[in-house]
Amino acid sequence: MSSSQAITASLDGDATGSFWIGAAYLLAMCISQPVSSRCSNVSGRKAVILTSGMLLGVGSLVSGDSESMILLLLGRTTQGLGAGGLTALAYVVYDDLDRSGLSSNEGATNRVSTMFLTAISCTVAIGTVCGPLIGAVLSHGSDWRWLFRLNLPFCLILGIAVYNTNDTLRWSTRGAAKYSDIDFVAATLSVASLVPLLVGLSFAGSRYEWADWHTLAPISLGCTCVLLFAVWELRLGRSWLPFPAYRDTVESFLGLAAFRDPRAANTVVGSVILGVLMYTLLFFLPIYYRVVKEHDALATSLLLLPQTLMTAPCGAMVVVSVAADAILNLASGVGIGVLLPALTLGAKDSVRGEDATQAPMVLVYMRYLGSASGLIASGLAFQRLLRRNLETTKFRSEAAELTKHATTLMASIDRTSNSEDKLILTVAVQDALSTIWITLSIVCTVVVLLNCLSTFTAIDRGPAVSPRLSTTVIDTSLTRPARPEPTRPSVDVTPELELDSPIASMGTVDKDQKVL
Repeated sequence: MSSSQAITASLDGDATGSFWIGAAYLLAMCISQPVSSRCSNVSGRKAVILTSGMLLGVGSLVSGDSESMILLLLGRTTQGLGAGGLTALAYVVYDDLDRSGLSSNEGATNRVSTMFLTAISCTVAIGTVCGPLIGAVLSHGSDWRWLFRLNLPFCLILGIAVYNTNDTLRWSTRGAAKYSDIDFVAATLSVASLVPLLVGLSFAGSRYEWADWHTLAPISLGCTCVLLFAVWELRLGRSWLPFPAYRDTVESFLGLAAFRDPRAANTVVGSVILGVLMYTLLFFLPIYYRVVKEHDALATSLLLLPQTLMTAPCGAMVVVSVAADAILNLASGVGIGVLLPALTLGAKDSVRGEDATQAPMVLVYMRYLGSASGLIASGLAFQRLLRRNLETTKFRSEAAELTKHATTLMASIDRTSNSEDKLILTVAVQDALSTIWITLSIVCTVVVLLNCLSTFTAIDRGPAVSPRLSTTVIDTSLTRPARPEPTRPSVDVTPELELDSPIASMGTVDKDQKVL
């Protein structure tokens, strides 16, 4: 958040642009993940990783050299497309490990794949820890540009390492996989729904009034496309298609139909709320510490460290000391740290059959969807609450302008010499943030109750057939009906195999055994 304020001030942006610095990246990540995972089934893992790394590097270069908010948002979107591809491929590799049978012992294979999934969560945690600290150090003057340029050497190292590695995971792709199997209709609907809806919400009340067509048009378009996407994704609207091949063979874009079980559906809801919670706290806690607690940028980052290392009783934050702040952040950090792998493993256990290996990727998509939408929604709520609070003070005539630059308000408060004015602005910010904390607490409580309810009401679907079982065994037991054995001569010679053949010499062939 400290870096967002520095960037917004440097490029003469407003609060809406400040929120979109983070939301554009998260939204692009969300959209690119399903497409990248499907493309890797066609062109291989290596090609998609290299392309994603290149997009991340180009986006970082554009963002670091941008001189306007529009160019910065373009760079952030490109960054998000690359980062989304890399994130998706991490879970695709996890899927490969889970299917591979790296060991004849299935338990050993499960341990390897689970350790890999845990390593992914740890990597996310490390990045979350380092981000606020680096942002605090580089949030002065034009140093913020190095926040993006630091990605370039990592992208270069990644490209060299992957380029010199054999694409050994090609075996896991389907031989008949082709780009026509990718559901580009669903991909288009997802973009056409998310982008206009979030843009319209971010405009509402800040740049335009709610009744203005600039606000209503994108929101209406987004809501319509959301409904179309839901119908399409759940395969409720494909029967009218004139192309039976497309109707029957194209894979689901997200695979949400597999999450109809109450327990599985709750993991999806939990992932969305987790995304909302993570990025709302990361964005607004710095405002709270800088304005209400009057800490500097470095102290703010250090106070965030307990949370990012490990939500939460947020409603009490307005009356606690520095030590209590750190304890509360530690509590929320432990909750987030536990939920990151727990939701993924829970979804894998709740979703049966072949869909179980795709469950982690779906939850990552939903988490970043919640992050982007939650950041925009919480930003909109903060602006509305702040404006309402300021309209009851001596700043009534300036409320609209102050709200427009809400994210840079902390700098204005620091420069305010009048202690009375400073107190009024601080109380207005504190009251707005207090409402957000309480709302997050209520949402978390509702999610906990839903999970408890689903535990007692979920229908037990019975044990699933392990995807690693031999297809020959499944086909033999399910598709071949039993038939009477023909009368055999005294010397048991089956028509499929002679007893004196090389294969038969490897062991005794039982008369009831069939060779398929």
